[in-house]
Amino acid sequence: MALKILVVDDEQDILKLVKGLLEPLGVEVLGLADSREAAQRVNKEKFDGVFLDSRMPYLDGFGLAKSIRGSPLNGKVPIVMLSGANDVETMRKGFQAGITFFLSKPITSSGWRDYSGPCGALFSMRSGVTPACPCAPPCPACSETNGSIRTA
Repeated sequence: MALKILVVDDEQDILKLVKGLLEPLGVEVLGLADSREAAQRVNKEKFDGVFLDSRMPYLDGFGLAKSIRGSPLNGKVPIVMLSGANDVETMRKGFQAGITFFLSKPITSSGWRDYSGPCGALFSMRSGVTPACPCAPPCPACSETNGSIRTA
């Protein structure tokens, strides 16, 4: 059975890019530009993981991550935050909201290969323990939380 991934970003180019990178791997991708619709869908459909933008109109990625963590269907799925703001405070805020992994924009197909291993591993883990930040050594955002562990 194929992995089912939700991708939420208000930029159509990013939706198209991520979808184009995941679908050839046999992943079923639902791309949404409206974070409010995504918040509704996570309570109706089961996903194996979520990619979400940090800055979106209406409901930003931090609020959406919290909404996903509160979902009975998707509360434990891996969440990858995509953000053009790669400062420590944005990362910290993302991890506090419940994300599993942080990926900086711009995303390129060549740069994607560097992250496809960790992201693939996160999404293929459907239960067990998932590191809150898979950095080695831990990045500044997770080292302040002592490399906390999130149960998936």
